[in-house]
Amino acid sequence: MSLTESADHGVTGCVRDDAARGGQPERGRIVGRRRGAAVAFVKTMPVGYVSEADGTMEEIGAWQRRTQGVEVPDLPPHRIHYAGELAVDGTLAGSWVIRVAGGGGDGGCIGGEGTWTARRVADVPSAV
Repeated sequence: MSLTESADHGVTGCVRDDAARGGQPERGRIVGRRRGAAVAFVKTMPVGYVSEADGTMEEIGAWQRRTQGVEVPDLPPHRIHYAGELAVDGTLAGSWVIRVAGGGGDGGCIGGEGTWTARRVADVPSAV
């Protein structure tokens, strides 16, 4: 993950998940904000994937065609919402949630949730 903070505390960047550990195989983008130590951002991946029991990944539309025989229109990008705290040493830690569209008035039901951590490895953004 490569993050840059603007003068008005906007946070932008890009990310490449570790697909071998269940992450999405494509490069995503990050847009968010920092307020004091609180950091919140949305990671948008261009395509959502389903992880099979054997660890292989398959694009959601292809998986639905194969397993359910349903032709699916183009799906929206896959979004993961992150919230966390920035520690004095530059470490970030918090929680993430995936909201599934159509889950009710709160913007969607939960499609997954967990925790995350990140640490600074360089002061200059890198290519991801």
